[in-house]
This record gives sequence, C-alpha cells and structure tokens, in this order.
Amino acid sequence: MAAHLRRYNPDVDQPDEQPVNEPDDHPNAPRGWSPETRVTGEVQVPTSKSIAQRVLVLGAQCEGVTRYAALPDSADVADLLACMQVLQVDADEGLPGVVTIQGRPPLPPDGLGGTGNDDALVLNVGESATAARILTAAVGMGGRIGQLFRIEGRGSLERRRSLPLMRALGRAIEEAGDGGWPVLVRGTQAPLELTLTDPCSSQEVSALLMALAAQPGERHLNVTGPVPSGSYVDLTLDALSTFGVQVSSETTDQGMRFTIGGPLIAPLDALRIEPDASAAAVALAAGCLSGGTVRIDGLGADSHQGDLRIVEHLQALGCDAFADSQFLEASGAPSATVDLDLTDTPDLAPPLAVLCAAATRAGAEICRLRGLGTLPGKESSRIEVLARGLTTLGWEVAADADSLTIRAGEARLDPVVLETHGDHRMVFALSLLGLLQEGVRVSQPEAVAKSWPGYWDDLAAAGARALT
Repeated sequence: MAAHLRRYNPDVDQPDEQPVNEPDDHPNAPRGWSPETRVTGEVQVPTSKSIAQRVLVLGAQCEGVTRYAALPDSADVADLLACMQVLQVDADEGLPGVVTIQGRPPLPPDGLGGTGNDDALVLNVGESATAARILTAAVGMGGRIGQLFRIEGRGSLERRRSLPLMRALGRAIEEAGDGGWPVLVRGTQAPLELTLTDPCSSQEVSALLMALAAQPGERHLNVTGPVPSGSYVDLTLDALSTFGVQVSSETTDQGMRFTIGGPLIAPLDALRIEPDASAAAVALAAGCLSGGTVRIDGLGADSHQGDLRIVEHLQALGCDAFADSQFLEASGAPSATVDLDLTDTPDLAPPLAVLCAAATRAGAEICRLRGLGTLPGKESSRIEVLARGLTTLGWEVAADADSLTIRAGEARLDPVVLETHGDHRMVFALSLLGLLQEGVRVSQPEAVAKSWPGYWDDLAAAGARALT
C-alpha cells in the first residue's frame, strides 16, 4: 500500500455520525436493494442535467426562440427554470415534453436598465453549483447593467466555494463573503478580455465562456493553471457550437487562451437532450454487479459527455462493455485489478468504487481510483463517505485527498444503514453495495431527486428487488 495513504478508520474519522432511525413507513426511511436481484434489459435513465443547464441558460441569453425536448425532471433543472421566471425569461410548455424559451440577449451599454437599483432580484438555484456559477457570471456581465442580483441556494450549496470565479468577475461582485453563496452581483458591461486564475472547478471556465459568448463580437478568456474535470469544458464548447458560437483555444505558458465569437443564435431545430452518462454509469454498474445485462438507448460512442468513459473502465475491470452509435451495453462481473485515473471524470468515482470493491471480492488483489481531488468539495466529502461506507461493510480502504485504494476484507453480515449525507451520488453508489451484500440500506434515499428522481422505480422496473 502506498506510503502516503492512511488506513480509513470510521470510528476515528467520523466519531459523531449517528445511525439513521426512521420508521419504515416514513417517506424518507432508509431504502436498499437485495442481492437476490438481477438488473437486466433496457434501463431508463434521465436526460443530462449538465447539458440541460447549459443550453437553458444559453437559450435565455440568445437571439430568437429555442425549443427543448426531453428536459430532465430533476430538482436542479426545476430550480433553474424558476430562476428564469424571476429574470422574466419566458419558458413555456408547448407540445408534450417540449419547452420553448424566448431569449433575452444582454442589453447594450446605452440600454441601461436599473442602474443603481439596490432592490436585488433573488435567484435561488437550490443545491446546483453548476447553475450558481453559470448564473453568477451571466448576470454579472451584461444581463442587466446596473441591476443588483442575489444568488443563493440551500443545503450543500452553502458549503461550496468559487473564489477564482468571484475574483475573475471583479467589480461585478459586490459581496461574496468567503467566495461562496449567497453572493450579491451587480450587472456590469462585459470586458473584451478576462483572466481566470487557478480555477477550482471546470464550471468556472464554462460559466465565463458562456457569459462572454452572449456578447457580440470577439472576446478572450485566459485561464492560468490546470482545469479540473476538463471534459465538462468540452461539453460547454459543444453547447456553444449549437448556438452558433465558435470558440478556439491555444496553449500558453500559463495555461489556455480561449477566443470566443458571439453572439448566441437560437438553433432552428428543437434540442433533444441525450441521456445522462453519469446516471448511465450507475445503471451499467447495477447490471454488472447483479449478473444482468443492461442497455442504455439514445447514448452512444459519439457523445461528448466525458462520463462515457465508464465503458472503458468497465472493460478494464473485466466486464463486457461496449458503446455503439446509439446505445451502451454492459454485463459480466468485475474481477480485475485496476489503477484508474479519474481526473477528467470524477463523477464516475462513486459507482467505480463499488465495482472495484466487487472486483476485490472476486479475486483482484487491490484496486485504486485516483484523480479525485475535486470530490471533497462536492455535495458531501465524497472520498470520505465512500471510504466509510466500504469500511463499514468490511473492505479495507486507504484514502487521501486525491485517491481511494480498496482491498477485500472480512464481510460484515449484520444489517446496516449507510449514511449518505443527502448526496445524490452517494445514494446511488452506496445503494449499489446492497447488490453485493445482504441487509444494506442507505439514509436519505430521497436525495436522488436532485438528478434522477425515478432512480428507485427505474431500477426496480429492470429487476432490482427492494429489501423487505
């Protein structure tokens, strides 16, 4: 075991965590899957909230009308649509499943509206850090010059930080505390050039690219230092291309320089949001862990979602997995030793941690996941929560700020409720452990509403059996 890792000890690392004890008929009572389960066939997963949030904000700032099909039914998207109502962006349901948005391009400097107005418009983004960062940049650069906005949220967002973004926006930020939310932002004229130094999230890069793209003419964004989870910037560039914006980039001594040519123009055809690759990873993992064969339609090898790399990671673990042009499919139990770098796709770490745990019980000596440095700043401290859950069930886990190393241990046989801290991705991952071991339930199962409200029903429809 690497010398810089420390053995995870749940009694020492989180001594104050209390067991969950909701009555069985409580709507938020712990839930779990039985290992007497085979998840197989086509699994319905939600469409991508990462894509949806990007294209909704772009549509709100573009010239023309944008139509959206298959928006995800998630709390994050619902909160973003509510913010658009506050911003007086018309979002109407037309045909079944189709939402239409009439864009409102940024006002020119001579069209000032609300200059000096200290009655802040309140935008509540819920728990979505993506929406918080994108809207902070959008309203700070030309949304309504002079208007004051208060961007706030709830729950885990109150612990999130984005100081590099706040510094990049400069005088648009009137009150930011320690770089988190709530934040007061006043609309200012967008500069021709911006610099973002040492971003803590790819969302900061995406937010500034999108805000600059809403402006007419050429703008530049300089990014110094590495970009975490860079695959999500590629997703943003793809969305900008859909709205007629060409972005070029070049490597500099300090990092990257982007050249953005706006404005945003509404696409002629309705945008159909593709299935979410992060949710697909959970469903594919469920199939492999339970002895089934899972297929995800509508998501294929040509997708720009970075989490499509779940296919190659499943292959590395010894599963049978492939991506066709129109679908993904996976089967076969994980069994191989792996050392996976998830720097660009850290959201794959939760399901992969469970797959690695299964592999060690099938004979793999050791499995390691690295490149996880952004996980402690998510909805929960995900490295710690995963380590605690696995250790509680008998695996030997070593963890540091960037990695998890997993070995098989003596399995715990008594029933247990694993704490998820209300983090949707922890609910997904820790509930999958129930496919390996009897009596595993998770706390706060309702947290899945953030990204996949139908998780429990959709996996049950594919054969997952709930604990009774």
